[in-house]
Amino acid sequence: MRVLMGLAAAWLMTAGAAVAASQFDLDCTGSKAVASSGAAPSEAPWREHLRVDLQVGEYCQDDCGKLQLMLAALPNIIVFENAEDDQAKDFTAVSRETGEYYSTHLAKASLEGWTIKGVCNPAPFSGIPILTR
Repeated sequence: MRVLMGLAAAWLMTAGAAVAASQFDLDCTGSKAVASSGAAPSEAPWREHLRVDLQVGEYCQDDCGKLQLMLAALPNIIVFENAEDDQAKDFTAVSRETGEYYSTHLAKASLEGWTIKGVCNPAPFSGIPILTR
């Protein structure tokens, strides 16, 4: 984790990114497909608002109820989550070039899960509430 955060920090310094450019919001919309074992996938509209602070490698979703550490901020992609344990696999990322958002969750035992595909548009940074820190 420290190595990835170090890479992200090094990229920010070499890219000459302004402080303001490393803090931003993302307004994301798309669709969420949910698959249950033995049933046809169901699809519904999806919307999420992210507050992103690349300076400290943190982000929060919607009302910022929980502050989370991002995995990596690379020149072409931000990886928010890439985790696997004996229960599930999770991955969430957004392209810094196209705004394409992709997230997936798979419960290993039941093979149930969901996939989100969408597009995120940058918005002015609205801050991260102190209460979530």
